[in-house]
Amino acid sequence: MTSLMLVLLGSYFLWALFAQNVMKPRHALPLIGIALFLGAGRLLSQRLTRAGSILVLSFLLLQVYHTSALLYKHASDIPAVYQMADYLESEEEKQPLVVYTWEESRVLEYLDVPFIHKKVQTYEVFTTDARYYPERDIYLTDKVVEGFKKQGLQMDDFIKVEKHFHSSELIDPIYHDLTLYKWKKQRGEEEG
Repeated sequence: MTSLMLVLLGSYFLWALFAQNVMKPRHALPLIGIALFLGAGRLLSQRLTRAGSILVLSFLLLQVYHTSALLYKHASDIPAVYQMADYLESEEEKQPLVVYTWEESRVLEYLDVPFIHKKVQTYEVFTTDARYYPERDIYLTDKVVEGFKKQGLQMDDFIKVEKHFHSSELIDPIYHDLTLYKWKKQRGEEEG
C-alpha cells in the first residue's frame, strides 16, 4: 500500500508541477492529503505509546473535520464567475447584451451561457468589436477595465459599476472578487 501511495504522490506531483498552474494552491492540495496519509500510516504502523497514539489520532480527526468543512464550503459556495453568469443571464432576458472578459470567458464557455461573451485584451479590439453590437448593452469585467487602464486609458467617465460578486478566496484565488461594469459611453464616441 505504501509503494502505491508513493507512486500516486510522485505522479500527481509531476502532473501538478508540469501540467497545472503552480500559482493556484488548489492544484497542490491533494499532495498534502496524500503526504499526511502516508505519514500517519507510518506512525501508526510503529509501536507508539498511548499518548503518541492519542496525539496521532487526534491530529487525524482534526484533519478530517477541517477537510470536511472545506469540502462543504467548496460544494456550497458559488464561484463569483458563476454568480456573474447567472446575473447576466437574467439581464439577457430583459435586453440583449455582450460581455467582454479577460479570462472569465473560458468559464462562461464551459457554462454554455446564452449571451455573447468575448475575451478581449486591448482597447482597440474592444472598440472595433463593440461597434458590431449597437443594439446590445455592453458589459466589462474588472480585469478588462484594469487591463485598459494599464494601457494608459482613462475609463472612469465611460463605465459604471453594475454589480459586485464575491466567493471564497481559498477555493477561487484569482477570481474570488469580481466587479461587472456597464459601458455607458455613446456608440458614436467609441473611437475617440
